[in-house]
Amino acid sequence: MKTILTAALITMFYSLSHGQVLVFDLFAKEEFEVSEKDLHDMNTLPDLHPRYNKEWVDTYISTELTYTFQNDMMKATGSNEDLTAQQKELLLNAKPGSTIDLVVHYMPKNNLAQNDPQKMDLQIKIIPEKTPIFVGGNEQFQNYIYNNLIEKLSDKEKETIQFSVVQFDIASNGDSDHVEVQESTGNLELDAKIAQVLCNMPAWEPATKSDGEKMDYSMKFYITNVKQSCRVNEIVARKESTSK
Repeated sequence: MKTILTAALITMFYSLSHGQVLVFDLFAKEEFEVSEKDLHDMNTLPDLHPRYNKEWVDTYISTELTYTFQNDMMKATGSNEDLTAQQKELLLNAKPGSTIDLVVHYMPKNNLAQNDPQKMDLQIKIIPEKTPIFVGGNEQFQNYIYNNLIEKLSDKEKETIQFSVVQFDIASNGDSDHVEVQESTGNLELDAKIAQVLCNMPAWEPATKSDGEKMDYSMKFYITNVKQSCRVNEIVARKESTSK
């Protein structure tokens, strides 16, 4: 937790120390990500998801895993917290980039006169063994963004930015591709500048599966003006929670 949170604070200090009020970085990982390699060690529902709380459960009604990848969907059911052979097989066949939905119907532990069935509904994203790395690491990524974007923005443009999110892919050859503004700055010309800088990034070390195969991988970049937006606090909080 300390490492990731410290990185967020260094990012903020870095930006402010250059006379700017802009904070920028890559989003932290999705809240619930599991490496394809780690799926081989899953034997119970608590193994699969950190927010799964078996202490809530008095008796199980059913458990269901639903695997979704592109146009493929596969389901496997069970009757308790132990993964069945079919559920384990589903996990072992999961591809990076896919999602697995975990739905558990159960009778809760409580002292209520009327004890109604409850449901836990959780989702896991499957990621490759190695995710993309900017050549030189995050510090070099920060320098690239500062030198090619932040330093070249006018004061008016900096004031325009509230909170913007841009998604991009790192292709299997390391190039950035499919850059898409998901949350606009409100200024189309500024959106285009941010997108262009991300398009022109030097090659990354691409994502790699456990078998060594390189693959495309989606990432998100955010930039915010700390005087115009409080959402930077949301990002720092997210970095902290996903590092636990």
